[in-house]
Amino acid sequence: MGPEPALRTPDRGSAWLAFSRKLLLSLLGVGAIGAVVGGGTIGTAAKFTATSVNPSNTFAAGTLTMTNSGSGSCVGILASACGTVAITSAGTATIIATGVSNLLPGNAVSGSLIITNAGSLPAKVTVAFANLSGSANSNASQCLSSTTGLGTCTNLTQTLNLTLHDDSCTGCSGATTNYCLYGRNAGNPGSGACDTLTGAASQNSADAIQSAPATGVQVPGSLTGSSNMWAGGEAHTFTLTLEMPSVESNIYQGGSASFDLVWLASQS
Repeated sequence: MGPEPALRTPDRGSAWLAFSRKLLLSLLGVGAIGAVVGGGTIGTAAKFTATSVNPSNTFAAGTLTMTNSGSGSCVGILASACGTVAITSAGTATIIATGVSNLLPGNAVSGSLIITNAGSLPAKVTVAFANLSGSANSNASQCLSSTTGLGTCTNLTQTLNLTLHDDSCTGCSGATTNYCLYGRNAGNPGSGACDTLTGAASQNSADAIQSAPATGVQVPGSLTGSSNMWAGGEAHTFTLTLEMPSVESNIYQGGSASFDLVWLASQS
C-alpha cells in the first residue's frame, strides 16, 4: 500500500472565516429574538408620569337652630315648650304672672320675646297659635248678673282680643321690620302696625283669640330674594298683646284661657 495522504491543516484564514460565519448566525439569532421582544410580545416600555393631588377635602353640614327668649328658654328646630312670655300690665313694668292673672275688663297686657336663627343656614320661620283652651269659673254664683241674677260661667277664649307684632330685627343687614302677624283689621298678616287693643269695647273678629291661626304663618326675614328667609344669626323681637274688652258681663269672671306659640324653622 502506498503512504496515507497527509491530513490537511486548515490555514488561519479558513478558520477565521468559519468562526465569522458562526458569529454572524448567532448575532442574527439574537436580532430575531430582539425583534420579537421589541415588537411588544413580552417586553415593556417605560414612560414618564406626573401626579397632582388635592388633599384633605373636608365637607361639613350647616346647622339649623333656633332660640327662644321666653322664660325657660330652649334651643331647637322647634322652639316651643320654652316657657311662657313675661306679660306686663300696659304702661307698667310689673309682671302680672307667669301667664296672665287678675285680668280686668278693658285691661290690655303685653309681653315681648326674641326669636333667633342661631344656626349657619338660612331658615324659613313660621309661628302658629296652638292648643287653645280655657276653663270657666267653678263658682257659679260669681258669674251671675248683678241686675238679672242670671249667667253661666264662660272661659276667656270667647272674649279676648290678641295681637302679635314683629317689632325689630338685628343682623338684618339694614332691613327693617314692622309686620303684624295677627290682629289687623286691614287683613292678617300684613305690613304695618297691629290694631290698638287698649279700650276696645268688644271682641273684634280680626283680633279674636279663637281665630288666631293654628297653622304656621311665615315671619318674613331679611333675605327678600330667597323667599323672605332669615339669615344665620338674624333675630327678631316680637310683642304679644292681650285685651279683655271693657264691656263684659260677669260670666267671664274667674275664667281662663291658654295657648302655645309654636315657632318653627325649616330650610324650605
